[in-house]
Amino acid sequence: MTASPSDGSTASLAFASAFQATIWGYPLVITGATARLITQVPKPMPNAHAPINQLGHVTRVFGPEDRDVVSPNADTCYSSAVLDLHQGAALIEMPDAGARYHSLQMLDAYTNVFGYIGTRATGNRAGKYLIVGPGWAGEVPADVARVFTAPSPLVWMIGRTLVDGADDLPALAAFQNAIKLSMIGPV
Repeated sequence: MTASPSDGSTASLAFASAFQATIWGYPLVITGATARLITQVPKPMPNAHAPINQLGHVTRVFGPEDRDVVSPNADTCYSSAVLDLHQGAALIEMPDAGARYHSLQMLDAYTNVFGYIGTRATGNRAGKYLIVGPGWAGEVPADVARVFTAPSPLVWMIGRTLVDGADDLPALAAFQNAIKLSMIGPV
């Protein structure tokens, strides 16, 4: 027997299609909303919000009153940047971290992690890293240690840097401020 619109199969198909579209598209909506929220500032702010293609840092430890992150670490200070790779690539210059744990996590528009820079992935020595968007065909600078290809032109970069108590905050801030982000182009 074949299904007919009167037996509910059309409604079931419509529901299933809408459900699948929501699963597929919801991360894009959330990433877009987050990007708008954290980039609508004139300059980098102490809550790690920063204009697009700029890096912002938190230089204090989060407490229970903080709500920007659902479950922030109590021994970690955060950094954040939203990258628009439509017009070029992002060059990240990391300072030597010594023994300090740090990571820069890169997420595409669907919130899939596609790369890390930091202690576990690239080590603690100073280095330059390039983040390029889909189809990028520019020249890679000679001193770049690694190229990360983003699956989407919108990238959210989340940094986490270990802090060893209140006395360590000035050294942490110096480390964060030594991380450089610049855009190079063209595509």
